[in-house]
Amino acid sequence: MGLFEELKIDQWYKCLVYLGGIIFVLSLFSPVQTQYITSESISLFSLGLFFIGVGEWKCQKGRIALKKAGAYTGSAGILKYKERDCDILGAVLDILGIILLFLSVISVFII
Repeated sequence: MGLFEELKIDQWYKCLVYLGGIIFVLSLFSPVQTQYITSESISLFSLGLFFIGVGEWKCQKGRIALKKAGAYTGSAGILKYKERDCDILGAVLDILGIILLFLSVISVFII
């Protein structure tokens, strides 16, 4: 059960990862050919969503802090929260996702 604990969709970037992954797999197996939208543009768009989601997921770092006891704040305790602290890999994944989204939009409007 510990392996699938992080698969909960409780943040917006996890939604992008799952949505992008599902749409990408579907675009591989179901050909789309309309006047403007093709399977390639859908694949680029879904990969862009996926990479942005993974990049943002990578940029979220878990933090732990101790809360002091106080008259107004209650008893002491441990606070767990997530903070955005982006590293190089997360930034590269975000940029790659934005480029893929841009290319998919361009391919719809130019072709």
